[in-house]
Amino acid sequence: MAKTDQAPAATPIVLLYRLISGSVAMLPNWLLRALAWGLALILVRVVKLRRPLVRQNIAIALPTTSLAEQDRIYFESVYHFVLTLFETVAGGWMTLSSTVTIEGDEELRQALAQGKGCLILCIHMGNWEALAASVSRGVAPTSVVVKKIGDGPVDAFVLWLRHRAGFQALQRKTKGDVYRRILEALKNNQIVGFVMDQYQPGAPEVDLFGVPARTNNGLATIWRRTGAPVVPITIRRDGPHQHHATILPPLELEISADPQADVLEATQAFNHIIEEMILGNPEQYFWLHDRYKVGRQKAAPVPP
Repeated sequence: MAKTDQAPAATPIVLLYRLISGSVAMLPNWLLRALAWGLALILVRVVKLRRPLVRQNIAIALPTTSLAEQDRIYFESVYHFVLTLFETVAGGWMTLSSTVTIEGDEELRQALAQGKGCLILCIHMGNWEALAASVSRGVAPTSVVVKKIGDGPVDAFVLWLRHRAGFQALQRKTKGDVYRRILEALKNNQIVGFVMDQYQPGAPEVDLFGVPARTNNGLATIWRRTGAPVVPITIRRDGPHQHHATILPPLELEISADPQADVLEATQAFNHIIEEMILGNPEQYFWLHDRYKVGRQKAAPVPP
């Protein structure tokens, strides 16, 4: 089991969230599936949650799809996202890592044998929280770079869930603290995960499905400075509380005399891997995020 930070302090509101977590953990799989399906139906058919955005995101990645096919993927994506929320909340009272079967863990172990630690490239697909938990408990202690979620109680609850799952959440508190913790984890030959498929303000514009997207180059920067191997991992859901993670071979990245060019080239290579991950399982990808805030005007419009 991975060593994790001390669990966040519990306030009355957080204790209420934990009680809800225990209640969700008691629900049978058939009821979880039914609740997720019903909520997804409301969000997609009634609320029409970010429908124009999702349609264009899907059209960029899958340009030959019809509106009907885009809407099918839209519904299934929301359904799987709701299931991920339920599963993650239930993880406070059940072992989230036990819901995942890992394929290719020898790739991670061989990468760690170099003694430089290991950097994971992953995306918001399937249950990414379960992925982090399974790698941390099943292979080696794992930390994941995360952002703050919601207000104080919500963020404290999510940190508690991640603590219970068995992995460390690296969340910025002071300038440079996340970078120092990453270097410390790699020095201890541990694993650091980057979920790098979200818009990053001020980051370089790197093509994703042929459209410019501001892409976090932190993973590439850490790789260039440390030489730690970068291993892509993807995960799919086979059912409620049933997941299959696939660990791919470490990426072959070239180091030249130009660090800036190396970082940009590696970041583009990472986006190509992300494209392959999304195309391999579009129904379980998180399409609700506005990935193309800068390059969206360069993409073909899609009816609302």
